[in-house]
Formats: sequence, C-alpha cells, structure tokens
Amino acid sequence: MDSEYPIKLFDFAGISTYPLESRKSKVHVEMFGKVLDGSENVLAFISKLPHILAGESLRNLIRAILYARSTGKP
Repeated sequence: MDSEYPIKLFDFAGISTYPLESRKSKVHVEMFGKVLDGSENVLAFISKLPHILAGESLRNLIRAILYARSTGKP
C-alpha cells in the first residue's frame, strides 16, 4: 500500500556529533537509591532513597513537616 505522504530522505551532512560521555548529565550514579539489608530503621530507609525525583520530594516533605512541628505550626 502506498503512502499518501511522500517520504523524503533526511540529509545527515550538516549534523555534527560528539561523544555522549562529554555531555553534562543531570543524574549521576551516586544519586541512585541504595539497597537496604532488611534490619535497618525508617531513617536508614529514607537516607537510602534516591536523591532524585520522588525520593528528593519525600525528603523535602519530611523536612517541611519537621520544621512546622518545631515552630509550633499545625
């Protein structure tokens, strides 16, 4: 079956490339979550969450709750 849209080949002549390793990354391996050994407490669990996305959001929420409690806010 023929397409009603003509297919044009893309010209790669004007494209320059560079090694992916030289690109700055927003995420590093050190930011990933750590494995729990099963005997650790809640503080250890929180400290081993990833330092990106939801893990960092949960830490921020905990900090806000602790700050509110320490300043007598509801």
